[in-house]
Amino acid sequence: MTSPAKTLFILSAVAAAVLPGLAAPASATTLGFDALAHDAPERLYGPSTGAIDTVFSFTESGFAISVSPSPVIVWGRGDPRNADADGATLTNLDGRARFGFAPVAGGSFTLNSFQIAGFYNGAQSETGFGNSFMVRFNGDLATDQVFAIDTLPGFQTFTFNRPGVIGFQIFSTYAQLDNVVVNAVPAIGGVPEPASWALLIAGFGLTGAALRRRRALAAA
Repeated sequence: MTSPAKTLFILSAVAAAVLPGLAAPASATTLGFDALAHDAPERLYGPSTGAIDTVFSFTESGFAISVSPSPVIVWGRGDPRNADADGATLTNLDGRARFGFAPVAGGSFTLNSFQIAGFYNGAQSETGFGNSFMVRFNGDLATDQVFAIDTLPGFQTFTFNRPGVIGFQIFSTYAQLDNVVVNAVPAIGGVPEPASWALLIAGFGLTGAALRRRRALAAA
């Protein structure tokens, strides 16, 4: 006869083998730069020499964020040039601008998406401020992708859902950047393999059979 304790042990063993594969993926994190928000018309962050090698850097939610050449321009809250009226965006008055992102502790992540708006958010003429930007992943030139920017007020959302990223850079843009959405890659996948489903179903079947046999013996 299978004891209740043994039955529970069987079920626990099956669950321990399978349920880790059912773990939910890590939740998304949005890097919004709102620690830089302010109420002045505009504010500059970082060295202002104009040299290409000057850098403004800070951390947010475990990510190292850098902008070169500095300074970074952050429009004030409520300023019509600010595409994030109550927060902050990153922009740079230099066509060589480079925005970099990488986890402080290393490792990989998924880049889900980010948002781009024109330098002036359509509040002033965007003529001469460029209409494209480039994205590079993991320092690999082969990954370079060029994207167009419109000149309308408000954000455009660019979606990637690219896993295995150890760092990425956005190049050659005067545009405002905001709401970079990332997630850490879960150690164990959130969707179980078919074999895991089969093992789980078989385990519950064995447990059920053991319980039915125990009841039959008890009734005999």
